[in-house]
Amino acid sequence: MKATPFRIVGAACLLIGSVMWGLGTYVLVQASTQQERFESAKVRAEKLCQKQLEGMQGATVRPVGDELRVEFGDIADPRIAIGDATAALGYCPMRKLTYFCLGSDCPGAKPDSVSMLFRLSH
Repeated sequence: MKATPFRIVGAACLLIGSVMWGLGTYVLVQASTQQERFESAKVRAEKLCQKQLEGMQGATVRPVGDELRVEFGDIADPRIAIGDATAALGYCPMRKLTYFCLGSDCPGAKPDSVSMLFRLSH
């Protein structure tokens, strides 16, 4: 069998195609395992978020559906309460603030007291 230019080009294409198929398989496997690692990290971040919120002084955390409702009763200094809400956003970077109330007219507030309620959703 004589090595003609067409046979050389065909062999080269076959070799390059085989290498590309192997690289494609490698990328596919890496993408699927990375998705699993991301989901695992997401679950850990969610647990840490809830743990940090529950550790805040005076906070009551209630998961309701897809959101976390965080309530603080009897706020002495509203400036500190706003700082606590800001820290909560830092604890939960995968969530966004969807509701915020600070004052005496918040739902569930005791008469003549200042309370804070905020909701964090995905």
